[in-house]
Amino acid sequence: MHDPGNSRGPDRGLPVDRHVLRVANRIGIAEGDDPVIVEQQLTAALPPERWTRTSDTLILHGRRICRPKPLCDQCDVRDDCDYFRLVISRARHRKAPKKSRGPTRVRTARR
Repeated sequence: MHDPGNSRGPDRGLPVDRHVLRVANRIGIAEGDDPVIVEQQLTAALPPERWTRTSDTLILHGRRICRPKPLCDQCDVRDDCDYFRLVISRARHRKAPKKSRGPTRVRTARR
């Protein structure tokens, strides 16, 4: 099967689709919503021989784990992920049950 993303070759750039865009921004390895800008950031940070593998890895990660509703509990990079650190872990911290200040009274219905 022909993979158009890989047909570009290592000297032609790093394919950036919706998955690469989402994952690169969430993890924090690129910033922006313009695929051309994100491609420039990624290619500047990586040697050309790693561009295709990086694109393929980010695409698969975006399809399987880092979905629009991400599966952060299954993610191997969550410890290094800006999104997990800044959004998910803070939200979990806010939802944590508050500590009790002592015994609580239970109201009973009047008869």
